Amino acid sequence: MRDTRLAELARTMRRAPTRTEFLLWQKLRCKRRGFKFRRQKVVDGYILDFYCHAAKLGIEIDGRQHDPKRDAWRDSVIQHRGIMVMRFTNDEVLRDGLAVVAKIDMQLAAVAATRGESCKSGAGRGL
Repeated sequence: MRDTRLAELARTMRRAPTRTEFLLWQKLRCKRRGFKFRRQKVVDGYILDFYCHAAKLGIEIDGRQHDPKRDAWRDSVIQHRGIMVMRFTNDEVLRDGLAVVAKIDMQLAAVAATRGESCKSGAGRGL
């Protein structure tokens, strides 16, 4: 059953992204390595900042409000669905966005390689 309150919250969050979400979305929206990402995707009662269904990959940008214990529980629930969660801090995205994008690209390349697919180049475009 779909939680309409959570879906509405995700919709509101898409309309007003944080600065770091906006910056990273500018790179993810252009189909990194051929993979399509969605913003603020509801998965198992939680909202992922970014999600790629084809790669089963969730991306989270953690600000000051994130609690490591709660995040670990949340990640385990999401990972139980077969979704890998990559976490980055706001500071990582702002200070070293190129490294963040490179890590995401490496994970997408690994997913494509396990499927025997060739990857479209997306590396090097950075933030």
